[in-house]
Amino acid sequence: MEDLTPEQAANYKGYVKKLPAKSDPVQIEILEDGGARMSAKVPSNNIPGSYADYVKIIDRNGNTVQYVKNTYAPDGSIVHSKVK
Repeated sequence: MEDLTPEQAANYKGYVKKLPAKSDPVQIEILEDGGARMSAKVPSNNIPGSYADYVKIIDRNGNTVQYVKNTYAPDGSIVHSKVK
């Protein structure tokens, strides 16, 4: 999180606050244009091996560009994708 601008850090805090409680630690990737990609995996409650991946992309000013929840089956295939 230390590589984020103050505006990006504020967006990050809101992202983390809204994640389900049992999510894995958030992974942050700084993009070439100064934006950031944040993602967190959340294991399924009822289907062993499946999980949801919450991916949020923000620009250098901390504005959300894209926010998607992808749901994966145990074999790794995407079974559902939802723009949030």
